Amino acid sequence: MPHANIEKETSTYFRLTAHDSQAAIHPSCLTVVDQIPQMHRKIDVTINLPDDLCTNYFHDISSRDATVSYKIHHLNCATLCPQGSKIITGKGTLFENALLSCHCLLIESSDGLILVDTGFGIQDMHSIERMGVGAARALNPKQLPQETAVRQLESRGFKREDVRHIILTHLDVDHAGGIADFPNAQVHLLEAEHSAATKPQSLQEKFRYQRAMWSHNPLWQLHKPEGETWFGFDSVRMLDNSLHDILLIPLLGHSRGHCGVAVASDDGWLLHCGDAYFHKGEMNLAKPKGTLGSSLIQAMDDTNRKQRISNQRRLRELKRSQGNATGGITLFCSHDHDEFDECASCKPRRLTTHTQ
Repeated sequence: MPHANIEKETSTYFRLTAHDSQAAIHPSCLTVVDQIPQMHRKIDVTINLPDDLCTNYFHDISSRDATVSYKIHHLNCATLCPQGSKIITGKGTLFENALLSCHCLLIESSDGLILVDTGFGIQDMHSIERMGVGAARALNPKQLPQETAVRQLESRGFKREDVRHIILTHLDVDHAGGIADFPNAQVHLLEAEHSAATKPQSLQEKFRYQRAMWSHNPLWQLHKPEGETWFGFDSVRMLDNSLHDILLIPLLGHSRGHCGVAVASDDGWLLHCGDAYFHKGEMNLAKPKGTLGSSLIQAMDDTNRKQRISNQRRLRELKRSQGNATGGITLFCSHDHDEFDECASCKPRRLTTHTQ
């Protein structure tokens, strides 16, 4: 088997290097580790395979009560190309296709890998019927398997079994279509959203959700909006006894149980707002205004327009009070491609980890 060392580079950084020149060390294994107590300058470890290296390495470190610096990855898990770029994004012409993202997060954590939304799944890449013919025609997604969450995490050296938790903003197919790719993961969402999908109370709810998405009987973890307050918003801490701050933030209106997901990082909070808004202009503090297309899409999808508008107002106030502060809050939605590009191009953040 290949042989490797963990070497101290600075007071807070350690690097894993292989002695065997034939051994491939996966990039994810050149891992930053903070403050490893009771550790000598060099510790010999053996590894089985490059794909297993990350898991074995983390297990070895955690057994020494270390604080591991876990990465937060921004993924686009489906590119949507509806017609009418000018009215949807404010760019291009009426005859060009818009460019929208399905912005998801892949979080490395002490609780295993965590996905925030999944975008479309592998099965959706081969079946328009599964995602819904109406939704497929309206959204016009590029059916690219390499954009699915499962393929993107595999390209980073992980396995689908490594995903322990999936946190959903809501159950629309472009947010939850990929949950079947991770059948062993616990799927977290607000109880009201699960009820809307499984026990619809209106024709809109009846035709909105695609039951094929959960035909594999997911491991549902349903939550009620009962918990601590987060910057004036209700919040739900999903993972009991977790070392991390990852919270469900109810942002109702787009759907009956729609929520945002707040993640504490080393450079302030990230707030994934899901479909609480569609266009970055809606969060403009001086003159909030979306596009005609984004307004029409939201009007058609809304379960409660008054709630959505109210929550958008609250999100702008949150951005005004916390967005520019050092270690403040970064807000982004699911489908604004410019926001996705900005997040994905920034220096990767790392998940805040508490000491036990």
